[in-house]
Amino acid sequence: MTKKILTILVLILIGSAGFAQQKPKPKDKPPTQKEIDELMREALKEMDGMSEEEKKMIEEMGIKMPDLKSIPKFTDEQIQEFASAGEFSIPKRDAARIASVNKMALSKSELALHIKSTCVKVESRMDTKKLTAGRQAYTDIKAKFKDPTAVATAASGYWIMGVLQPAIYLMGKACQDDPTNSDNLNNYAAFLTMSQAEELALPILISLNKDFPKNSTVLNNLGHAWLGLGDVALAEKYLDSAIMIFPNHSQANYTKGLVKNAQGNTAVATTAIKRSIKRAYSDSKKSMLNDLGYKLNNSDVGWNLQMPQEALLLSKFEWPDYPKTAQQSELLQTEWDAYQKKMNNQANEFLMQHGKIFTEDAAQENMQALLKNKNMGQYWLAPKAFNMLDYTLSAKSGAMGKLKQKEVELENAAKIIAELEEKKESALAAVHQEFKPLIGEGKSNPFEAYCAKVTAVQNGFLNSANPILEKAYKGYIEAYQKMVNEKVYYQQFMFSEKDMEGFKLYEKARWVTVLANHPVRFETLNLGLCKVQPENHKVNSLALAEFNDLHCNNIISFDIVIAKWRKACDKSTYDIGVGPIKFNMDYNDWKEEVIRGSVEIGISKSIGTSAGPLKAELEANLGGFIEFDNNGLTDVGIVAGAEVKAGVGVDVEVEYEGKILGMETKVDYKQTVGRELSVGVNTRMGWNSGGSVQVFNKF
Repeated sequence: MTKKILTILVLILIGSAGFAQQKPKPKDKPPTQKEIDELMREALKEMDGMSEEEKKMIEEMGIKMPDLKSIPKFTDEQIQEFASAGEFSIPKRDAARIASVNKMALSKSELALHIKSTCVKVESRMDTKKLTAGRQAYTDIKAKFKDPTAVATAASGYWIMGVLQPAIYLMGKACQDDPTNSDNLNNYAAFLTMSQAEELALPILISLNKDFPKNSTVLNNLGHAWLGLGDVALAEKYLDSAIMIFPNHSQANYTKGLVKNAQGNTAVATTAIKRSIKRAYSDSKKSMLNDLGYKLNNSDVGWNLQMPQEALLLSKFEWPDYPKTAQQSELLQTEWDAYQKKMNNQANEFLMQHGKIFTEDAAQENMQALLKNKNMGQYWLAPKAFNMLDYTLSAKSGAMGKLKQKEVELENAAKIIAELEEKKESALAAVHQEFKPLIGEGKSNPFEAYCAKVTAVQNGFLNSANPILEKAYKGYIEAYQKMVNEKVYYQQFMFSEKDMEGFKLYEKARWVTVLANHPVRFETLNLGLCKVQPENHKVNSLALAEFNDLHCNNIISFDIVIAKWRKACDKSTYDIGVGPIKFNMDYNDWKEEVIRGSVEIGISKSIGTSAGPLKAELEANLGGFIEFDNNGLTDVGIVAGAEVKAGVGVDVEVEYEGKILGMETKVDYKQTVGRELSVGVNTRMGWNSGGSVQVFNKF
């Protein structure tokens, strides 16, 4: 990357600096305004000399070219404040805002007035373009949908996509349209809390807590609202209550860990963050554990999606029989030679196809596709998948570690076979020595007895050696199969569809090579003076190998009014719904920073709203959950709920086409392999606030 482009990117980062950047280490000194001004002047010179190709490269990365004159100026004190704030920091106590909060629950009429006045305050602080977009979206949704939940669904959709101001506007309108809907009230309060408007959220949450006590979602949001105002003691009280009801509550545990770490209690902090990451993964939690001196391992992370047992390599594989006698060797060796030749030819075919995919031109095309999709979060589970893949390939107890154990067993088997071969050669030498005086011109020449003893030695060797080899290699290929299936399963969350096609071809080539390389021993029938007839053997018609087409078995589908959005491992598709925001390259003009949060997803008809806002402890009735931070979606869970037929969690039936290698025959079969989390106007959403960012000017 050229110096010009690098300078522009640094400037853009400085221009967008906010309150949610990770706290720098003590040795890192933030720049002064004078230093920033100097960098701006340098960037102006660089921009003047940029070529059209360089400008296009920046645009293709999804970054809008800045207007340097419009970048805000900060005082040195503000810069220091930005640097000291961060995801892992605890807000300072704000006595004025704490004093402004009415700690008494509001009546229904008072709550309606509070919602109305809050909406007015929010609108007065919204960016003009975003307010116009929110109003237009509201009008479009009301005209198109009769369902009263459509506006709230669209609000959650915008929040998931990181379009925060229109999301808060629409959720406020949903609350005004139906002030009795506890989900909407909670979600509006959560959005306000995550936007540093905690004093406006608290009257709503306090009222909800009175009407729906012991609701972990409300308690978590109360904890985060009080923490945002700097009342740490009161925040801990509510966070602990949420954890008591739902011990693995993702947001409550994470924030409790941050608080305890700030208080110097690293042991409790570590336990809390571990509980949080067990429920839902994010790199920021892993980073926090690293800071606490704890190294994350696979058992700490819950993979919340169903993994198929056979992601790519099917368990239906065969090979010729191992000869147990010298009489079987001749025909079986011919069969093995033909089998191995066919398998090796197939491996070469796969490698040739692999080479066509990974050409230079294809790599450039793939990079362009990656740049276009990077801000839409195509690789939404990549960090977590990488963590799981790292365990698969590196940990002693992972699939690769178990494969290494099988390699050791193979080596031990080879040593045993070497000893058996030495014994065989010694036994044959003894037979030769025994019969040497008896064979020759004018001697008795007992060929039949001689050959019987030679064949007996050969048969004894084969009958001992080949079962050992077959058992050891069968264990090896089963372990290899498990390792590859896990490997390609996690890779599909990390790489593009085109890359995955290449990876699959490479793994198929490796697989058929492994199947071809069976260690098998044969013995020559016509040894010395013996002419032994080969044993009749029926040649098997072998299916050499079968493969799955690595279908994604867990699908997340959103029909969230303002957009249709479908994610299936390495594939993402977006369709515009209603409203003015287009989810394409212009998306970067709308996206704002979200520090962290999560949403529980349930079914409207299965959980009565009389129970209050949707809560995580109703696991058996939930369709799933989504976790996010400022990097986008970090985790998702699909729960096999009791009400799967209602549309939230449904079985996914995938039709596989298995091809028998080297033959024209195809084997078709259907298999229910996973679940789909389908989110739309028929679902309920319960938002749990996490950290907060400044979305508006302070209220």
